[in-house]
Amino acid sequence: MPEDPNRRITDTSVLHPVVRQKVAQVLAQLEAEGIPLRVFESYRTPTRQAHLYAQGRTRSGNKVTNAEAWESYHQYGLAVDLVFFENGEWHWGKNQQHSRMYDRMHQIARSAGLEPLSWETPHIQLMGVTISTLMQGRFPSGGDSGWADNLRHYAETWNSNPAAPPLQGLGSLHEPQRPPLTEEFRPALPVGAHAPVSVIPATYDRKLNSRLFAGKPALESVASGHRVLKVSGSRVEGIEFVQDGLNLLAGSHPEYAIDVGQFRGFFGQRTERAVEAFQEDYRLIVDGVVGEETVLALDDAVALAEGTPAGSLAPISSSVSASSYTPPSSNAALLQKVRFDKADATVGKTLADTYAAADKDPRLAKGDPSNCKALLKFADGTVFFEAKMAICADGSPRAKEIDPGPGNPKTAFTYPGMAGAYFDAEDVPYIVLPGKNDSGTLDFVKTMGLSKLDLAVVIHRGRLIPAFYGEVGPVFRIGEAAIQVHEDLPVRSPWTSPAKAKVRNASVEGEVLYFVFPGTAVPKTAGMSKEQWLDKVKSTALQKWEAFLAAQ
Repeated sequence: MPEDPNRRITDTSVLHPVVRQKVAQVLAQLEAEGIPLRVFESYRTPTRQAHLYAQGRTRSGNKVTNAEAWESYHQYGLAVDLVFFENGEWHWGKNQQHSRMYDRMHQIARSAGLEPLSWETPHIQLMGVTISTLMQGRFPSGGDSGWADNLRHYAETWNSNPAAPPLQGLGSLHEPQRPPLTEEFRPALPVGAHAPVSVIPATYDRKLNSRLFAGKPALESVASGHRVLKVSGSRVEGIEFVQDGLNLLAGSHPEYAIDVGQFRGFFGQRTERAVEAFQEDYRLIVDGVVGEETVLALDDAVALAEGTPAGSLAPISSSVSASSYTPPSSNAALLQKVRFDKADATVGKTLADTYAAADKDPRLAKGDPSNCKALLKFADGTVFFEAKMAICADGSPRAKEIDPGPGNPKTAFTYPGMAGAYFDAEDVPYIVLPGKNDSGTLDFVKTMGLSKLDLAVVIHRGRLIPAFYGEVGPVFRIGEAAIQVHEDLPVRSPWTSPAKAKVRNASVEGEVLYFVFPGTAVPKTAGMSKEQWLDKVKSTALQKWEAFLAAQ
């Protein structure tokens, strides 16, 4: 009997057990706060995904997804959609209060190790994995038979394109898998609750580096995304080490100091305020909750203070050479394999010095400095820079209306082979690279060995977005991307209102990382639509990123 593509699955038992536990944490906290969001869809079959993808393309209706079959986390049991259920009815939100509830849900989800999507509000998915690795059959460890049998069934019965992933990655489920989840630890803990020491697993995949934090299961469980520490006014297992770490850093950051006295190990408001101060300095989500990103950043900062080699290190404040550059710690999980110390800083030194000088010249900076911290070139030709991210509306038919002054309805480049088909900044994730001066002595693209439409990825606060070089910017400034990139990243909304009437001055002031891959422009083949070309660009950019990491 053919599968009904309209059938939704709400059963969470077929989710990966790590995701299942995190979703249970989120739901428990939502219920405690009186937010009526429920699981609208857990596992989504590839048949249903293909049906939804066809809507607005080969089937009537508006587009609802950019993911084909096996290109969504739903097909791997790693995502859920949470939708309002009130008075016996489902709805997507009816007012500003519902919008604020979604924002709160996203905050809770991040603290539990689940990542929301800016363009698909109900959706939350497991952090730290990519679709490209999943499609290669590389699945998160710690799976159980309920999850694996379901995934195996739909992969083995799928006979269309794109192909199902290989299943070798499921491995043998009769052997212990990491991260271990004991039966005592498996039931959901409310966000902010702590597990007794006896039920915290002894080891985790994510290890900590500082002498203060290393080997502490209570913190390694946070670093592995299995629990969070939240203010409770009572004793919370592991918070005493966080307090010690913040006090260690208080010599240079007095706002981190906590006079805990006999209340060491209790998570109260003073500790919460110190955590928030640390999060603000490290460009993390400021919520006072010690989750995965916060504990990793604090571990690196403590390691630096101890003189212990760290994993991702602290924020930087000035331009540095390749031998000493370290990225913002909020991106540590994505950059563990990147050997910045092997990259060449000399190729772009003149350019980097030019941007630094322009930042000090009000005529050139115009109140919007580049804040370029590094400009490097790797052995394979990959170009990297850390800078701000200004907003670009170019290519949008509404450019002059939504961005009066600089807005241009045209872009320097067009879809391949389609004269006049400009890249709409509201829909297309392009980055902007500096142009060249009249004499040609300053030419970013030529100097760094790049070409138009080269693929790229943009990283900020642990989120990675596939993109490409689609527009040319000012000679003396670096760090700019289309509206679509801003909407995809965890940053301030680029819009002045929900009606999207105008873009605001929503530049991200720094700690945005750009990787550009030379010679990777995707050709547009005969019969390929704009949407198909863009889908190919995004998937190929992610593949280039994975290949770059593999070559490190």
